[in-house]
Amino acid sequence: MVVDDSLLKLNNYEIQSNMIYKVGSKTSSDDFIKDISNLNELSYKLYSSKGIELTSSDYVVTGSYIDVNKDGNNQRFYIIVTGDVDGNGSCGAMDAYAIVLHTIAKKEISGKYLLAADYNFDGSVGARDAYAIILESIK
Repeated sequence: MVVDDSLLKLNNYEIQSNMIYKVGSKTSSDDFIKDISNLNELSYKLYSSKGIELTSSDYVVTGSYIDVNKDGNNQRFYIIVTGDVDGNGSCGAMDAYAIVLHTIAKKEISGKYLLAADYNFDGSVGARDAYAIILESIK
């Protein structure tokens, strides 16, 4: 199936290859949905990373997804919460620690979680990402 990223019109987030990026830490599903400007053209359901439908107050987490249907075109888009390496919807010390372990080759981060680990969006994951997460978490 060919992914049609143009199916969703997003105000603040970015989308590429069925991945929705630049979603902030502790974003509720209701706030996430509000960022979609063409909702009136779609039918959709938002799910946790475990496949459970989210309520309006639930946080979206790295690995959550939205199933969208527009005129019979069904697509799934995965949500990448910036810095949410452990998939809990927030960004903090444990995420930074996971990045450090990945950087020193003690524990690999992969898939959607690796995309979330690139906190500064420079295309690589390393100490700078961990440091930025620590700084953000102590604000």
